[in-house]
Amino acid sequence: VYLCLQSLRKLMETEKVKGFSQVVVSSNIRDGTSHLIQVGGLGGLKHNTVMVSWPQNWKQPECYQQFRNFIGKETASLALLVPKNISSYPSNGERFTEGHIDMWWIVHDGGMLMLLPFLLRQHKVWRKCKLRIFTVAQMDDNSIQMKKDLITFLYHLRIDAAVEVVEMVRDLSETYVPNLCKKTFIKENFHTVRK
Repeated sequence: VYLCLQSLRKLMETEKVKGFSQVVVSSNIRDGTSHLIQVGGLGGLKHNTVMVSWPQNWKQPECYQQFRNFIGKETASLALLVPKNISSYPSNGERFTEGHIDMWWIVHDGGMLMLLPFLLRQHKVWRKCKLRIFTVAQMDDNSIQMKKDLITFLYHLRIDAAVEVVEMVRDLSETYVPNLCKKTFIKENFHTVRK
C-alpha cells in the first residue's frame, strides 16, 4: 500500500496536480471504487463529484447492468462524470490554439454542468477553445424560447458560449431519455413553484 501511495504521489507531482491522494485495497474493482468514493475527502472537504472512465465493454448486458447498479447506488447524492476515450485527451504540456468544448445539457441541474466546461477553459491546455452548449428540446417545446432562456442563464453565470437547441423526435426521446426528461420536468416545476 505504501509503495502504491508513493507512486500515486509521484505521478501527481509529475503531472503538477494538487490534491490529496489515497489508496484503497480491495478484492475487486467495483468494491474498491465503492470504498474509495465513501472514504474520499479530508474532514469537511468532501467531494461532490465522481469521475469514472467510460466502460470498455459497455455494450455487453452484464457490464451494462453492473455499471447501472454502480451509478445508482454509489453515486446517488453526487455529480457523476463519465468521460469517453480519456486516453486520447491531451497532456498538460499540449496547447490547443483552436477547437470546441461541446457540452450536452440534458438535465437542467441549476448550473453544475455549466461550471465544468467553464473550469476546463481556465486550464492552459483548453484556454483558446470555444464553448458550445447543446440542449435537447421535445418537438412540442418552443425551441426559440429555450435558446433565449439558456443564453440569459449563461449571461447570468458569466459564461461565454454558443447555444444550440436540438429538437428530438418524440418516440426517440421516450425510448432513450425518459427518466432524464422526467427529472428535468420535475426540477423545473419545483423551481417555478418556489418562485
